Amino acid sequence: MTSIDDHYYRRSIARVWEYYIYIWAGGDLIEEIKNGMGIFTTGGKSHRGYWSRGKRYINDFWNAVDLLSYILLILALLTRHLWEPDPFIIARRMFSVSLLIMFLRYLQLFLMNRRLGPTLIMIKEMLKDLSYFLAIAFVAIVGVGIYYHANLYPNHINLVGEGTWDTWHVWKILYYPYWQLYGESFSEFLEVQEQSNCTSDRSVYEVSTDIERCAEKDPTVPIVSAIYMLISNLLLVNLVIAMFSYTFDTVMANSEKLWRFERYTVITDYEGKVPSPFNFIIRPIQLLNFARKKCKKNLYKESKYSVYFDTCTCNTIITFVSEYK
Repeated sequence: MTSIDDHYYRRSIARVWEYYIYIWAGGDLIEEIKNGMGIFTTGGKSHRGYWSRGKRYINDFWNAVDLLSYILLILALLTRHLWEPDPFIIARRMFSVSLLIMFLRYLQLFLMNRRLGPTLIMIKEMLKDLSYFLAIAFVAIVGVGIYYHANLYPNHINLVGEGTWDTWHVWKILYYPYWQLYGESFSEFLEVQEQSNCTSDRSVYEVSTDIERCAEKDPTVPIVSAIYMLISNLLLVNLVIAMFSYTFDTVMANSEKLWRFERYTVITDYEGKVPSPFNFIIRPIQLLNFARKKCKKNLYKESKYSVYFDTCTCNTIITFVSEYK
């Protein structure tokens, strides 16, 4: 991940490790799909369908983290091997984020511990509270950011510019009010005290990405900034702290039950898994046995699998499995 474009990678050892990781991740993804869809499982009449089991699987927090890491890994692989302009830089960033999420996923193992388990449950529930807070804060950030930009840069038309996405002027709308949530005042910028490397010539700043437009002083901007920081730092931040406190008390009141439930979930999640890459050998055998059983059932009576297995196909599968079993 850190040496894919230098002399070390040109040697075969780095390439071997890279493709081994691909195989390992692919096998692990197969296990996640198998657990999520409930493949190779049997049940009674009330047994859930594949689609229902898949939705239930995605609704779990840890499974959602898993899927996110695999999606990023697949996108990184596509970028790494198919995208021409600077594939190593973008792919390295995506690989790094995917690896970071995978490490966070391993925190689920701490749910087995009686002391650390309730703590992780609190963190998971607090993240839900934080998402609600961010939804409220985002509305305030966008509104205040637009006010700043409209009055400091009046009649500014081009918010994207001619450069790359990281130089777009639109990011300034979110940058200053976001960091003000953490106490940054940006008084020099909002009061337009000192400016350097900027111009007021429209023909220059609308074309060049090397020089920015100079801000125009507006007396109402510091006033709005003071009100915004008062509300965001005293009201919104204390609101999320109160939400965290309520979540903490709720989890602590039911910590034993919640911990036992999460512990049971972890045990059942790993109970039917086959370690990668050994599942590339075991799972095809299980798939053939699964198809053989469904074929035998299909030969005796009509079933929903008749669409996929006709009589000739069933006889072929049964003969093949019987010879190599």
